[in-house]
Amino acid sequence: MKVIYIDDNKNNLALMESVVSAMGPSVMFTGTDSVETFLSLADNRDTLYIIDFTLDGILGDALYEKLLEVKNDARVIITSTGYISDLKDIFLRFDHKPIAITDRFGAIDIIRKELRESDGLQHK
Repeated sequence: MKVIYIDDNKNNLALMESVVSAMGPSVMFTGTDSVETFLSLADNRDTLYIIDFTLDGILGDALYEKLLEVKNDARVIITSTGYISDLKDIFLRFDHKPIAITDRFGAIDIIRKELRESDGLQHK
């Protein structure tokens, strides 16, 4: 599984890289604070995109729209330290919904769950 994470906070980037990379060799983590880099990394592989909602210069909903223009079936998690219920109202407007709107630790739980599920499929 490939995880691409964007956050303009270097400490959050380092935390996510440390935690996700420790999940093992079946996870490839790429973190960036650049919108251009984030969008250029979008590809057709089994990728999970994690977008921090409050980025400098662009909000998560606008970046989510840009990502969908590049990869219309992107699997996306939106993270925020703000009020999650407010963000859910924003994303309900989209035809293609994010997997989750949660905090960083919720995103980590989703990655773990997907890894367990893919590991179970590989052993059947």
